[in-house]
Amino acid sequence: MAANVTVTGSVAPGGVRIGPAGTTPSLDTVAFRAGQTRANNSVLGLFGTPSGSLAVVSNIPSGTVHLVVDVTGYWQ
Repeated sequence: MAANVTVTGSVAPGGVRIGPAGTTPSLDTVAFRAGQTRANNSVLGLFGTPSGSLAVVSNIPSGTVHLVVDVTGYWQ
């Protein structure tokens, strides 16, 4: 899957990790500081997941962040 991943409205610095469902993603897809809006393109391999689902992990010590995932392509 190809996607544009955007974070906005964060109250603290951190990162968002995205990967196939059933896994624990280990690398930040997007890292950010408090109050920043950041975006990053990503190609995510979802093969082997039952429904092509995503796992999303917010690496922020406390508070909230908004996440937008805009899928731009999907293939098998």
